[in-house]
Amino acid sequence: MIPIRPENRWGERRMLRVRIRRTRPDGTPWPVRPTAEILDDRVLLFEYGWSMDAADPYPGEVAWLLRSDVIRAAGLPDDVPPWIASGDLEPA
Repeated sequence: MIPIRPENRWGERRMLRVRIRRTRPDGTPWPVRPTAEILDDRVLLFEYGWSMDAADPYPGEVAWLLRSDVIRAAGLPDDVPPWIASGDLEPA
């Protein structure tokens, strides 16, 4: 299995499956934005963005970018999130 958290791989592209987290590690519900819900279980081409730190919403994860040309080619609405945290992704 290819790891989805490569270090310092800015610009690398990978086909990844979106698996939206529905619960937090403690089991409580995780709020999912309706604009992200449409991505669940889709396989899309993502581009490595950045490793998140303490100032980011998901520290320790990697932000994978969803490019606008990929959004259009997949027929997705323009308001889908432009990046997804690695915890919501798995190798396709």
